[in-house]
Amino acid sequence: MDTRLLEPPIKGKRCFEIQGTFVTVDERYSVQNMIGCGAYGVVYSAYDSQTKSDVAIKKIQTAFADVIDAKRILREIKILSKQ
Repeated sequence: MDTRLLEPPIKGKRCFEIQGTFVTVDERYSVQNMIGCGAYGVVYSAYDSQTKSDVAIKKIQTAFADVIDAKRILREIKILSKQ
């Protein structure tokens, strides 16, 4: 996978270009590659330098465009945060 680190648009953030898609994350994360994509967004693998562990980051383009989708996404976040 082709991953490029770009100039961050905001202080304290990192911006990566992966397969033509731009991902901006906190500077503690180093995005490695795209894992997959689904109905709500794209999932990337990343390394968290603070916890020193591999993580998955989901980028959701239109999280709050639809009330029902927003509720489903919030439910997913709640479930995953308990693990």
